Amino acid sequence: MSFFTRKRNELEAKGIDPGRIPPGQYYTERFPVLHAGSVPKVDQAEWDFTVDGLVASPQRWDYQDVLSMPTVRRTFDIHCVTKWSKLDTDWEGVAVSELMSRVQPLPAASHVLVIAEQGFTSNLPLIDFLAEENLFAYRFGGAPLDPEHGWPLRLVVPHLYFWKSVKWVRGVRLIGGTSRGSGNATAITCTAIPGRNSASGGTDWRRLSLPSYATPGRLRWLPADGFEHC
Repeated sequence: MSFFTRKRNELEAKGIDPGRIPPGQYYTERFPVLHAGSVPKVDQAEWDFTVDGLVASPQRWDYQDVLSMPTVRRTFDIHCVTKWSKLDTDWEGVAVSELMSRVQPLPAASHVLVIAEQGFTSNLPLIDFLAEENLFAYRFGGAPLDPEHGWPLRLVVPHLYFWKSVKWVRGVRLIGGTSRGSGNATAITCTAIPGRNSASGGTDWRRLSLPSYATPGRLRWLPADGFEHC
């Protein structure tokens, strides 16, 4: 019996529909940690969050400003490109739609560049960024988010592979096209949809810089020197 079959059988034994796990993924109750570099040391008093670029009203907020915004609590499954899936994760924070209502994206905006600590960035099509369930989270499982999981603020985009849920977020820039970015484990994409995986045989994802799609289960990689607009 294969590892993946065994894991799906374990889910069925628990009364959980294994169809919630995208092809090529396995279920775990752990919350694995993967990132490039060290966990940043954040001074909450100096921390700020900016939204600029193609918006009508650029904004800058400190941490208390973010905490004072309307809070949402959302539960969903998450999927990592390293093949694990974690079900019914519980997040609290500020809805992306709430922040965007305060800056008013301009019609020319088509993508966002998510800016994080230590110079890391990631890109997303605006339509994915504005998905209704997305939020900027500061609590997980009813407790403050652990630093290794992105405290003080993490973008959560559950319909995409979890590397798009950028840790240690410091801002968002709305732009009129894609940006290559740089990021977690050096793998940055424009989209990252779980469940669609057609990676070429023998390819080591850790050595690549720009996958073109990242939907869990359907992943088509580009070489490190390649680039594809999405």
